[in-house]
Amino acid sequence: MLKNELKKLPDIKAISFGNIAPAMNGWMTTGITYDQSPTKESLTFDSRSGDENYLEVYQIPLLAGRNIRLLDSTSEMLINRKGLELLHIKDPQDAIGKTFENGQNIIVGVMEDFDLASARQAVKPVL
Repeated sequence: MLKNELKKLPDIKAISFGNIAPAMNGWMTTGITYDQSPTKESLTFDSRSGDENYLEVYQIPLLAGRNIRLLDSTSEMLINRKGLELLHIKDPQDAIGKTFENGQNIIVGVMEDFDLASARQAVKPVL
């Protein structure tokens, strides 16, 4: 309802709802188990939650796969390029379909890295 009202305003070009903007350091981290890992160790990622418009609004390029779908967003995940390093995946396309937490979450897309707080800080892995 709020989204529909905001869309009516002439100066608003796009709307996205999420828990935090990409460049805000909100200390939002999550530990998650990568199903394809032989050790099944928990990996730590910074996390952002957003709707299907998040990438467009914040101009984050998608490198492989597709964006999340609103109805499936609880199980579908996007990962950034830096996150692929944690998973030992070189080609973004190879990440599509990989799972976490015994199949509860699936990577559907790979997004380009983006700054979480400052351009001076190293890029972090993000889900």
